Amino acid sequence: MAFEIEPVGEVVELTVVRGGFDPGGTVLEMIGEDWPRLLSDLKTLLETGDVLPSA
Repeated sequence: MAFEIEPVGEVVELTVVRGGFDPGGTVLEMIGEDWPRLLSDLKTLLETGDVLPSA
């Protein structure tokens, strides 16, 4: 995993790059399920200072 953070005007752009995982492997499956929620929570935290409510 790699995270790239770049300034874009008054905000920043976060790019998450993932690679090197075996196709169909357990790790790839795990991050595929959990990353969308995690990144959404991170976005909300950075924008508002609060995390998303628990589902």
